[in-house]
Amino acid sequence: MNRILFGFILLIVALPSFAKSKKVESIVEKDFVDTIRISYRNSAILVPVKIGDRYYKFMFDTGATSFIINDSLRHIMQETGKKRECMDFNKVSQDLDRGVLPEVIMGKTHLTNVDVIAMSYNFPMGVDGVIGMRELNNSDIITKIDLKDSIIIITDRKDFFANENGQVMEYYPKLVCPKVKFSFSHGCKGGLMSFDTGCNSFMFLNDFYYKKSLKGKNKDLFMKQIEWVDTGSVSYSVHGIEKGNEHVFMKFDEVKLGDLMCINNIPTEVSSGGTVIGCRILEYGR
Repeated sequence: MNRILFGFILLIVALPSFAKSKKVESIVEKDFVDTIRISYRNSAILVPVKIGDRYYKFMFDTGATSFIINDSLRHIMQETGKKRECMDFNKVSQDLDRGVLPEVIMGKTHLTNVDVIAMSYNFPMGVDGVIGMRELNNSDIITKIDLKDSIIIITDRKDFFANENGQVMEYYPKLVCPKVKFSFSHGCKGGLMSFDTGCNSFMFLNDFYYKKSLKGKNKDLFMKQIEWVDTGSVSYSVHGIEKGNEHVFMKFDEVKLGDLMCINNIPTEVSSGGTVIGCRILEYGR
């Protein structure tokens, strides 16, 4: 079963699909468990990654489909002459250069022939690149994020986390990033929400749900959850800068993710982009 497990306050386990798929990179080790020290700054999970003879600072991103490096570091990748079409938040696409990292080392784990994209982007906090969880999934790597102890644990043992305590919820691995079912207080019927640690907020709600809820039978209660409204542009990490428009900031009484209920002033921003649960959910209950 493809599932995400939310555990004690600051703990999440993300389990990939073990269906057969083309593996972009290979793991040198087999039947391994590795614990990697991380740092957590401004709601971003930062992982030291060794490429060649140097360590780089990468952000762990469950919403990224591949590894990404800053264009200024393209000298560390082998050029392939291939392109990948990528789309930003405003649905503007661009062809980015694809390459291969011959070897990537995270902790004691060695990955070889890692597919990577070079992107001209001013990454925050001196970040050099992004670890795309989907690429790890393609190599059947299971990842546990534990902010309480500032570690991630990665393994290829299918049942290693089978006895973890927490709330299990199914997700849909064939989509771009993990998506879980959601609903919210006094609003319309929910749908699917992306779980994206590359988003440094708690929750973004697509304005489709917002506008529909304003017409619902509980619209008065729904509107009481609105904190304030403003107009402006928002940067969405590597996804680009949103065009200026109205932004609504809310605090929901309740947000339900699968069978997990989050309560009491859940910070949410309404936007024209996707519906996303971000990295700050890992801080929930702190």
